[in-house]
Amino acid sequence: MKRVIENKMLKFIFGGLSFFYTVGLCYVFFFARRRWREFPIRNFNIVPLRNKLHYLENWSQFTGPEKAEIYKDVLGNIIIFIPFPFLLVFLLGFKSYRRLLFLSFISSIGVELIQFIMNVGVADIDDILFNTLGATLGIIMLYIIAQIRGNRETVNYRVAG
Repeated sequence: MKRVIENKMLKFIFGGLSFFYTVGLCYVFFFARRRWREFPIRNFNIVPLRNKLHYLENWSQFTGPEKAEIYKDVLGNIIIFIPFPFLLVFLLGFKSYRRLLFLSFISSIGVELIQFIMNVGVADIDDILFNTLGATLGIIMLYIIAQIRGNRETVNYRVAG
């Protein structure tokens, strides 16, 4: 009986966290204040790391706030996707690491395409790369959890019941 209550509690907690994470992703990707700037044309950067290399080459010319924006862009895109594989495991029950990585990659592409179509923000190949890197870190965490639990071939993270 106690185990059933614990599983229901875990499902409730993971469900709540999944809901807030999903709402947070939607807000950041599509509704954040910075997204509603008017862009004269749709922007899509398809050259990987072009802007990031430009920033590195001219690093000394940037002020503190500009440098903070660069950090937020790179680290934000990585950090925001770390929990994404956990969401896929919990909500959809995917257990294959390859499938988790593929779905994370496709989801990131989908977000960038929607941003391009809606002309909200700038669709950027770097975002796809950094989002996928973040998802990869999340998958590594899932792998470590699976190793600790003794299941190395697939993710065994779903709450039973």
